[in-house]
Amino acid sequence: MYHLIAIFTLVYLEGLFVRIGIPPQIYKLILEGIIVLFALRNFQYLVNYTKIGLLLALIIIVTAISSVYNNQSIIWAFSYLRFIIYGFVIFSASSRKPFSQKEIKIAKRVIVTLLLLQIAGSAIQVFIIQERIEGFVGLMSYTNGTTAVIFPLMTTAFCISLYFFYRPSLIYLLLLLGFLIISYSSGKRAIYFYLPGIFALAFIIKSLFYRKYSLNLKHSHLLLFIPIFGFLYLFGIQNSKGISRYDNSASNFEVIQYAIEYAKWGNTAQDAGNTIGRSSTTDRILEYSLSSTAKLLLGAGPIIMRDDNQEEVFGRLKIKYGITGFTRDIMGIGFLGAILTIIFYLSLFKKLKGISFRGLSSYNRALYFSIILTIFIFGLSHFGYSADFTSSGKISFLILFILGLLKNRSYNTIKERQ
Repeated sequence: MYHLIAIFTLVYLEGLFVRIGIPPQIYKLILEGIIVLFALRNFQYLVNYTKIGLLLALIIIVTAISSVYNNQSIIWAFSYLRFIIYGFVIFSASSRKPFSQKEIKIAKRVIVTLLLLQIAGSAIQVFIIQERIEGFVGLMSYTNGTTAVIFPLMTTAFCISLYFFYRPSLIYLLLLLGFLIISYSSGKRAIYFYLPGIFALAFIIKSLFYRKYSLNLKHSHLLLFIPIFGFLYLFGIQNSKGISRYDNSASNFEVIQYAIEYAKWGNTAQDAGNTIGRSSTTDRILEYSLSSTAKLLLGAGPIIMRDDNQEEVFGRLKIKYGITGFTRDIMGIGFLGAILTIIFYLSLFKKLKGISFRGLSSYNRALYFSIILTIFIFGLSHFGYSADFTSSGKISFLILFILGLLKNRSYNTIKERQ
């Protein structure tokens, strides 16, 4: 467990470490060294998931073939897939390794503290430094702005689930609002379109499949939360570049309508022939992939998605912005690798079916429900927004750790005050 705690600490404080002067190369060497050591020490648990392991092996083989076919070093195959491999290692070990009550308590406290530090980091950025920088995401990132959308969606899933299934406390609703500061501090606009969908999805799934946990007087905090959220939601839209309507006389409906119209335009927009929207970029990449059988099946090789190569390749294809997880895979390892990657993650999420919801504690039921919501967030992100699930550990590591714990018999036999 202490290796896992070290991994999460490094993952969620990456931005802080780099900002205080630790070279990114040194940081990555330490993080990935600990993960490799963790994998070696827990190798016996990896072999328990033969089918998923075979899927991962197929992805590695396809990626390796793509590297060789495109005259690239086989090293880039591992580099491209390493966060997928690391996520599988974390899931396998956390689902089988016996943990003590003390280890679980320490891990929970550390992880919760690390999540709360992201709010603190963003609050300092907004209220003290008074800057909104896209690449700065809490204390966890200094370059990847898309995490400022997917991470708050993930924590929203946690807060909603804890509120409805564990304890209807106002603190979870306030934390939900706190995590939204992360998106605001990075100036990310997508959160205003995705967040209402996650709220609606949570209520629909809960109403259809978990009717026992219906709203009652214990949930009266929602009467306070809804108007506060509505005010902050409109404030965020009006203070976000591009989607804001600079007209003080506009009604709330007109403000939201303008933002939606801008989002529709931005999704398909082009700038001097360069695609800047996710739909237009997806169309451009599909057109490129369909230009030959080899590109369709194997892509252009994993090295193509390295930062120092993207400018040249995207310039040639006239792509300026809008790569998603799916289109990243199509470009890098082709349709074979892209489809296998999706099947791999769905196979992991399918492990929820083997867990008895009724047999879980109220706290673990909340975690269970949050993973259900995360499955939809994965689909939204991977197909429509970013590669956060597959190209870093800031989202997938925590989700797969929780999923592993829910599968872990020793964890579910621990009786503790959550």
